[in-house]
Amino acid sequence: MRGDLAETKATADAFKVFYQKVPTGSSYTMDHTSLSYVFDQKGKLRLALRHDQSAQECASDIKTLMATA
Repeated sequence: MRGDLAETKATADAFKVFYQKVPTGSSYTMDHTSLSYVFDQKGKLRLALRHDQSAQECASDIKTLMATA
């Protein structure tokens, strides 16, 4: 996914994520939020999974979500 600066900011704001360009000598890196999103069949965001969650934690969160559907 990419866009101009305004589109990137709007998308980051909509998903409530952080990003920041970090100079490193003659180049740069990007600090950013790392999440995986789970959407329902209607396209509604239902769950954000952190990158540091275990597979068991992710499965548990998804099972809980599915039980309420």
